[in-house]
Amino acid sequence: MRVSTQIKHVIALLLKNKKLDKIRLYHLMNYTPYKAEMASSDTSALLDLCVRLNIVRKDGRYYYANFKLYKKEDSDLSDEEIKLLKAYILKSKFAIKNIYNNVNSDGKFDYDNTSLLHRLLAEIGLIINATGAYFISKDVLNVIKKKSNVASKVNSENDKEIGYFAEKIVFDEEHNKLSKVRLLKYLKHVSLINDKLGYDILSYDLKNKHPIYLEVKGTTGKRTEFFITANELKQAKRLGKWYCIVVVRGIKLNNSTYKDIIKLINPRGMLNK
Repeated sequence: MRVSTQIKHVIALLLKNKKLDKIRLYHLMNYTPYKAEMASSDTSALLDLCVRLNIVRKDGRYYYANFKLYKKEDSDLSDEEIKLLKAYILKSKFAIKNIYNNVNSDGKFDYDNTSLLHRLLAEIGLIINATGAYFISKDVLNVIKKKSNVASKVNSENDKEIGYFAEKIVFDEEHNKLSKVRLLKYLKHVSLINDKLGYDILSYDLKNKHPIYLEVKGTTGKRTEFFITANELKQAKRLGKWYCIVVVRGIKLNNSTYKDIIKLINPRGMLNK
């Protein structure tokens, strides 16, 4: 099986040279004929990825391969090498977390062609391209099912990161809005002090001149889907039109970006139930 990413070349270079410092590795990757498809500026990100996947370990200023692949003179990896590489990736908490949290509700994988990890996963068959859409392989699905407690823990930790990131985005937006009219006294990020109030941010509606209560939700996908707790629903009914759910969609924690912000007041008649 042909593997065109620099991941394979890093491993090959490490095995051939036993140890490499960052500068030497940079030059070897820069001049090797195998790396033409990727810019050498990826070196730092590549090394970081390899370390997090436990493919490479760092000792001082040197990098070492963490496992032995069967050496070959050509630029292909054998089935045994692919199997070994898959096994290491599936044991990586970093990789499982990334895979698990990029699967949408419809089962599709949110593939990012700028991600070194995603390109590697696609090339060794851990995610599969089917008519333009990506899906996780049975190998990945089985690992997630067998380690559901681990996946649940990872997902819970990631949900907190996504939630906090979304709250920060919304808080900054409200801050910019209220600072222009000198009404920052109405703005409070209340969930940082008490996360059981049923809303995250207290702000102010400039049009109606009234305090508003913002419950913030963050999603990694494009859909506006979220969970709402019994307490949040209770507060929504109590506060009526002054309660607003704000959804930050398409969050990508790895590069601190998001797609857009959707504000929902009484979505689908929720407050009337």
